[in-house]
Amino acid sequence: MPASGSAWNRLRAQLKAQWQREGRACALCHQPIDYNAPAGKPRAFTLDHILATSHGGEPLRISNLRAVCASCNSARGNGEGRRSRFDYPTSRTW
Repeated sequence: MPASGSAWNRLRAQLKAQWQREGRACALCHQPIDYNAPAGKPRAFTLDHILATSHGGEPLRISNLRAVCASCNSARGNGEGRRSRFDYPTSRTW
């Protein structure tokens, strides 16, 4: 199922509003996201699949989504790209 359509648009709007209230930064570069910037601007909000749908990631599963700036999302493309430190479970022994 592609990441488009009314269910995707509703989920994207819901997560964008929630993460904007939280002041969530880009999951990859950790810089602030400009949640009011128009699409295509480098710091604009994009919703990124942690595991690309083309690699088996579920398109509407919240645990497979994260806030990423447009620059990082473009650089990452369809591959795994750089992972956030939040993508790895925390070890109990460190």
